Amino acid sequence: MNRGNKSRSYNSTSSSRTKDAILAKERWRNWWIRGILSLTMLAILAVVLYLGPLAIVALIYTLQVKCLHEVISLGYKNWPRELPWFRSLNWYFVLVANLFFFTENFDWRLHEQFSSSRSITMFINNHRFIAFSLYLFGFVTFVLSLKKGFYLFQFVQFGWTHLSLLVIASASVLIMRSIYEGLIWFLLPVCLVVCNDIMAYMFGFFCGRTQLISLSPKKTWEGFLGAFASTVLFSVAFTSLFVKYPIFICPNPGFSHYNSGNCEPSDVFLPQEYQLPDTVINILSLKGVSLSSLHIPPAIIHAVLLAVFASLIAPFGGFFASGLKRAFKIKDFDNLIPGHGGATDRFDCQLIMAVFFFVYYQTFIKPIHMEYVLNSIYSLPVSEQLTVYQHLHQHLVAQDAIQV
Repeated sequence: MNRGNKSRSYNSTSSSRTKDAILAKERWRNWWIRGILSLTMLAILAVVLYLGPLAIVALIYTLQVKCLHEVISLGYKNWPRELPWFRSLNWYFVLVANLFFFTENFDWRLHEQFSSSRSITMFINNHRFIAFSLYLFGFVTFVLSLKKGFYLFQFVQFGWTHLSLLVIASASVLIMRSIYEGLIWFLLPVCLVVCNDIMAYMFGFFCGRTQLISLSPKKTWEGFLGAFASTVLFSVAFTSLFVKYPIFICPNPGFSHYNSGNCEPSDVFLPQEYQLPDTVINILSLKGVSLSSLHIPPAIIHAVLLAVFASLIAPFGGFFASGLKRAFKIKDFDNLIPGHGGATDRFDCQLIMAVFFFVYYQTFIKPIHMEYVLNSIYSLPVSEQLTVYQHLHQHLVAQDAIQV
C-alpha cells in the first residue's frame, strides 16, 4: 500500500514538474516573440520618422483606422443580416469625423500647400460647414434606416461608434498636432509610454511576484514600480540628448518636411538655474557633495513630470482596455501582432497619454509661434491687414519702440 502511494506521489510530482517546464518554455517563447516584434515596430517607426512629418501622419491614420475597426467590430458579433448597410453607415461617420479633424488641425498648413487651387482653398475655408452638413446627412440616414425589432441594436451601435470616435480619433489627431510643434514633442510622450510598457514587462517577467490589479492578472507591482523608475530615468536621458539638436526642437512649418534647423530655440530648451531646497543641500553636504543649484533646461523638468504620468496614470488606459475585453469575453482585440494582440492592445495607453500631453503642452509649454501669427494676418483681407498694421504702429509708438 505504501509503495502504491509513493508511486502516485512520484507521478504527481513528475507531472507537476513537466507542466511547469512547459509553462516556462511557453513564457520564454512569448518573451522572444514580443521582443523581436517590439524591435521590428521600433525599426518601422525609425523609418517613418526618416521619411518626414507626412509619413508620420499617414502611419497615425493607419493605426487609428485599425483601432477603430477593432473596437467598432466588437459590436458586430451579433450583427443582424437584416441591416446590410448599417456597418457602412458607421464607417461613413468615421470618414466625416476624420475629414473635420484633419482640416481643423491643419487648415493653415493646407492653405500654404494649396494656395494656388481656388476650389481646395474654398473647401478649407468652409470645412466646418461642409463636415457638419455631411454629418447631418449621415444622421438623417441613420434615423430613416431604423427598423422595427432592431432599434436597441442600432442605437447602441450609433452610440458605440460615436464614443469610439471621441476616444480614438480625437486622441490620434492630438498626436498629429504635436509633430509640428517640434519633433521632440511627438517622440517624448510616445517613447515614454513605450519605455514604460517594455520595462513593466521586463521587470514583471524576471521579478514579478505580486499581482497589481485583477483586471490584468499578468501585471505586477514589481513591474509597475520598476517601470516607473526606469521611465523617469529614461525621460531625463532622452530629453538631455535631443534638446541639443535643432531638428528635434524646432517647429516644423512645412506640411511634408522637417525644419532645417534654422530657428531660435524656445526658452524651454535653454538651460536655467534652479535652486535646490535646503533639505536636499544639507543631505548632499553630508555625503561630501557641494551642490546648491542645477543648471538644466526646463524641458527636462517637463519630461520628468510627463514620465510620472506615463508611469502612474497612462497604464490605466491599458487596464480600461483589459476591462473592456473581459466584458466582451475576448483575450485580445485582434491577432495582428503575434505576442502583442491588435493595434488597440498596443496603443491603448498612448490614447490617454496623447490627451494629457496636449492639455499639459497647451497649459505649461506652448510658446507663441511668430509663423502662426503672421499666417493668421496674411489670411485676412488687405483692408483688415492695414487695420492690424495701424493698431500695431500705434502700440509701438506708445511703447517708444519706434519714433514717428
